[in-house]
Amino acid sequence: MMGLTRLTKDLPPFSNDNRYGVASRIHSSGVETLAMDLAPELNPHILNLSVTPIPAVLDYNQGGVATYRDSYFFVVRWNPRSLGFRAARFTEQRLRDATPGKVILLCYDMGGWCVERLFSPKLAADRFRDLSAAGNLMPLPTTFVRQIDPDARNIVTPFVSLAFSLWRQMMNANCQHAKDAFWRLANKRAVLVSADDDDENLRLSYIGTQAPILRYYGDVWKSEALSVNARKLGAHNRHENRMSREYRDVAHNFQPRLDFVVGHLDLPNGLSTWVQYQRLMLPVPSGGHVPAVQVFTDLLPNASFPFLGNP
Repeated sequence: MMGLTRLTKDLPPFSNDNRYGVASRIHSSGVETLAMDLAPELNPHILNLSVTPIPAVLDYNQGGVATYRDSYFFVVRWNPRSLGFRAARFTEQRLRDATPGKVILLCYDMGGWCVERLFSPKLAADRFRDLSAAGNLMPLPTTFVRQIDPDARNIVTPFVSLAFSLWRQMMNANCQHAKDAFWRLANKRAVLVSADDDDENLRLSYIGTQAPILRYYGDVWKSEALSVNARKLGAHNRHENRMSREYRDVAHNFQPRLDFVVGHLDLPNGLSTWVQYQRLMLPVPSGGHVPAVQVFTDLLPNASFPFLGNP
């Protein structure tokens, strides 16, 4: 075929001894070629954080697949809605033949980029087959939320677990050490939602310098979100408008709330992505009767995205 520089049999085999990353294109015909220009795009250390990939080098609408593998990672990136049959069959077999012990990252487009992390070649191959068989499945660009009662067993990330532990010590034991540690953590990593005196509308008041939401929207979004509220009393941005009722319930009942969220985000670089995260909302004391909530979030890169069943 025209333009194919190297056939599959010439590619380095799967091996834990493969110290250097190898990026490949699997064309719609099922033929694999080297593609070192894809190595930056499929950087596993970036994708392993469950964030959107950099703008595409390969046109995934042509039915092909991109892969990257090194000693630790095996990355597969494709568009399930346009995947060719031969490319799908070849890629699935590649996954089944992969050496156990690698972290397998499935990066795919379902109305926004998703990244799933798996540790079993068989499970990865099965998941790839199921997603590829979904065809024209197109989820709505919305947010799915599953609410549960917060406790130490339900909070699955160390950072959010630490915030909840310090909050409980601060509220139950009136521990000054825990109080100081909680507010130091909140000032760096949380989003403060509060209201003015005798105001029922809670709005963004402070965004920590290391808050995860800044990874996606950056300082421009932060400045706009806070300046809009300062400029016009009661103004809500899109995020606040969706969450204002939940914030108010947590603050007035003074009961914490834990959410598992699958959210669709349109990013400033023009790409859209699906991210999964855990959101812990903690009511905190404030001056007078002014309600306030500290919101802690952390990414959940391990779970499968709920596009083939109920979220």
